[in-house]
Amino acid sequence: MKRWQKLAALPVLVAAVAFGVMAPAAASAETDRVTDRAVTDRATDRVTDLRPTDVRPDVLEEGRVELREPHTLEARGRGNVALAGRLKVTGIAYGHSVTITDLAGDAEIRVSARAHRTDDAGNHIYRGLNGEFSISGSEVIVKFHRVGIHFEATGNGRAELDGQGWFKLDGGRPHRWRAF
Repeated sequence: MKRWQKLAALPVLVAAVAFGVMAPAAASAETDRVTDRAVTDRATDRVTDLRPTDVRPDVLEEGRVELREPHTLEARGRGNVALAGRLKVTGIAYGHSVTITDLAGDAEIRVSARAHRTDDAGNHIYRGLNGEFSISGSEVIVKFHRVGIHFEATGNGRAELDGQGWFKLDGGRPHRWRAF
């Protein structure tokens, strides 16, 4: 066989070898009758089993999260944070202020801050936030302004994080905060 004939046959040989390697893995995949998805034993195959609809809908976009029980949101960064819903939020913060709106009237608030006041709309405003905090309630809105913060939140609600930092849901992969 001439050299050019050997080179022309090379792509066919490569394709045959590749098909021979992949065919047993594809043939060994079982189908889950409930979801009609391929079920395999190899972790690399499981990644390809995911459909676009299987991606968690909790992260709406960069810096925005939908929180549902029993999931936990953990975040660390610097900037502005807004949380709303039936939540329990604990952590540590250093910065300007926090504003808490208790819509249901049942919030439990523990914040280490230098000054506290309540405005005409019933918002609790703490200035000189410097240390630990714990806020919980059945219908609360919590807004941290210009803070360095590390917190965990559980419950049902939404979170928006603007500035620089990361957040994780249930210890999963980190996501970035939305830039100012």
